[in-house]
Amino acid sequence: MATVVEAVGWDITLGLADTGIGKLFLWATSACENSVPEFIDHVGIKVFGYLYEYGDCGILRTKVPNDGNPVSKYPTFSLRAVENVGETSKTREEFESWILEQNRGEFHGSRYDIVGQSCIIWAMEATKFLGVTYPPNWDKIVKYAHSHKTIASALGGSIVTSRQLSFEPLGTYE
Repeated sequence: MATVVEAVGWDITLGLADTGIGKLFLWATSACENSVPEFIDHVGIKVFGYLYEYGDCGILRTKVPNDGNPVSKYPTFSLRAVENVGETSKTREEFESWILEQNRGEFHGSRYDIVGQSCIIWAMEATKFLGVTYPPNWDKIVKYAHSHKTIASALGGSIVTSRQLSFEPLGTYE
């Protein structure tokens, strides 16, 4: 039985990317028109009744509330989108086994980097594992972050270094 997979995005720009000035800034600082991100988000994957997301604390799992709107354990602003990206034939057990491997290796929290090893990079890998597509804007955000490391660090880095989180990463509890 196939399970719906959804991409979830939260604004990390305090709404700036949605303003005329914000859009102009993104357009003016992008290499070409095709590479302008529509918005810049913290992203996660909603599947099997849980939200899975990656950041400096590793890959976290949170039960999705009954109203269906996932709540990030990472610092974010407004929920921007929950988008159906396909159906997976993988089971929750297969996915969480893969996540445990990733959390112990390539996507351990200590390896998090706002540009090179971000929530979007992890979510792209997760969608590949689940056999679904990801939103095209994710490629644009990754390209933009690589081209504008200082801006990307300012948008995400200050949040990462200034917060205090209380949680247990997936794999340390069940």
